[in-house]
Amino acid sequence: MRRLAPALLLMAAVGCSQPTAPVPSTTSTPGTGTAAPTESKAAAQAADEVARQDPAAPAKEMIDEIKEEIAQEVAKEEEEEMIEEVAEKVAEAEAKGATEPAGDPAPADEEDPKSVDELLGSLRNPNGPPDINKVASQLEKLLEKEPEHLDGTLTMANIEQIRGRQAGGTEAGKEHFLKSGSYVRKLFKANADAANNPQIRGFAGVVMYNLACAEALDNRAADSFATLKEAVGYGFNDLGQMLKDEDLAAVRQLPEWAGFETEAKALVKAAAQKEIDSLLAANEPFDFNFELDDIGGKKVSKADFAGKVMIVDIWGTWCPPCRAEIPHFVELDKQFKEKGLQIVGLNKERSADADEAVKTVKEFCDQNGVTYPCALISDAVMEQVPDFQGFPTTLFIDHTGKVRLKVVGARGPEFLQGVVETLLAEKAATGTSN
Repeated sequence: MRRLAPALLLMAAVGCSQPTAPVPSTTSTPGTGTAAPTESKAAAQAADEVARQDPAAPAKEMIDEIKEEIAQEVAKEEEEEMIEEVAEKVAEAEAKGATEPAGDPAPADEEDPKSVDELLGSLRNPNGPPDINKVASQLEKLLEKEPEHLDGTLTMANIEQIRGRQAGGTEAGKEHFLKSGSYVRKLFKANADAANNPQIRGFAGVVMYNLACAEALDNRAADSFATLKEAVGYGFNDLGQMLKDEDLAAVRQLPEWAGFETEAKALVKAAAQKEIDSLLAANEPFDFNFELDDIGGKKVSKADFAGKVMIVDIWGTWCPPCRAEIPHFVELDKQFKEKGLQIVGLNKERSADADEAVKTVKEFCDQNGVTYPCALISDAVMEQVPDFQGFPTTLFIDHTGKVRLKVVGARGPEFLQGVVETLLAEKAATGTSN
């Protein structure tokens, strides 16, 4: 039983921090799996990126909770070392005839928090990694008294997602996902305005998808089907996962499925276009220029593609969400190159040796069928991107040469194609030739 992690919590929807030193890359496919404990550093980077992108988001408590869950994994090794040190002190004390073991006195029992805000505050300012099961028990009781608390309900739904993924394909895991879905439904019932927050809707979409899988495994195919429709309505857009997920096999046998699949594709496209229109309207266009040597040793510059719609992908082979996006760009290049699209990859690699970095990018491009030019990005070019936050950063440039949209983090094919089609339509409307 496989479960997706909400977009807020994975790099797939966020991106990677700037590279500092080489570390082993993760192996999970962003957007299609759960981050394992061994990926704690990468996940921590992802959580930090979320905080930097939208520090005022109502779901910020979930970010803090994820950080502490990660810290809990890291703390296990430190705890083992501490136990060994205490054991050595006890042995020394006993050898000297001491009647009390050495070490710090046991801390006094802490009082349970009296409100949801108090509990959430303790998570934001922790004395150490929290016991997620204890937090869940405390928060559940507090929410019985404060059922309309938005951040508390979001945090509780997120905790149940975490516990469900930790439990894996077990009956307990299924129950956690069922519970998480119930909290999201309570959230929207008590806070109607929350449905207008795209970040919360994105979280809800994945929660509802996991709930649909749990319901299907509970032999409730009809309920699962209804919940899947709910997930898509909130913005769940990984239709590929939905079509291959073994948990949903019984649901796909329902006579209503064929019509829903068509409907879901239309909904996903419509949702992507709505977001695109909103982002384009809010973005302040800016200039961006480059002239570099590509990985084949040829000059590549923005001027070479004057009049074209461009995608400039600022990425690195070391970055999992960057790698996950590459097949989408390859497909876009095949589909729209002859219609006026040009894609260029600008790489920020971890190696300080330019030749070694070029070799790394070449090998990746050869292995993954990259069909468009790539070059190592210089600091001067990188500095042209205002408020650079992480990788991948995708720049969408219209036929006049202006950057019309900057997107941080990997995006799905519907979104990427939607932006390209929108900018190409603008170009066609002006009668501009390639």
